[in-house]
Amino acid sequence: MFLVLLTTVLGIAITWMVVTIVRNRAIVSKLNKQLPNFTVIPSIPVLGSAYHFKDPTPEGIFATFTGFHLQYGRNLITQSLFNFPSMQVCDPKVIEQIMQARTIDKTIIYDFMVPWLGTGLVVSTGSKWAQRRKIITPTFHFKILEDFLVIMNHQTDVLIEKLSERVNSKDFDIYEHVTYCALD
Repeated sequence: MFLVLLTTVLGIAITWMVVTIVRNRAIVSKLNKQLPNFTVIPSIPVLGSAYHFKDPTPEGIFATFTGFHLQYGRNLITQSLFNFPSMQVCDPKVIEQIMQARTIDKTIIYDFMVPWLGTGLVVSTGSKWAQRRKIITPTFHFKILEDFLVIMNHQTDVLIEKLSERVNSKDFDIYEHVTYCALD
């Protein structure tokens, strides 16, 4: 009985994995055709592009992505485990097109941020995203931001002064300093 149950569970898991990989690779193939100025980073089944990341530290991951952009260009499509596609965009014109979109769909990767950020602009999709984007966009108009330039420069100087005290110290949590800077 146990062996039958174990075989069934393994069969379902393997089937799910194969279907997920095939579906995600089809999505990447479609994206590659639709987005000619994007380069697909080489990948393998199951691991996707993850095998390129030799150093799992934040510095190592950043260095790997920087290397991708130097080698393959500004706009990339990578694949995480099970070949889930992910886009890395560094071209300002492409970013502008994305930001001007009427609606936007986000992957399940954003779901982990919901408990932390709620369903705000970063996490929301569809009409909810469009509505919130419409509300917040005027806030960042250049003319409005120019009025706050003196204040932002002063607060940046204060932050730099606070951080300069920690230059020779070991690692520290920057969250508190940035929070105070944002709230001042």
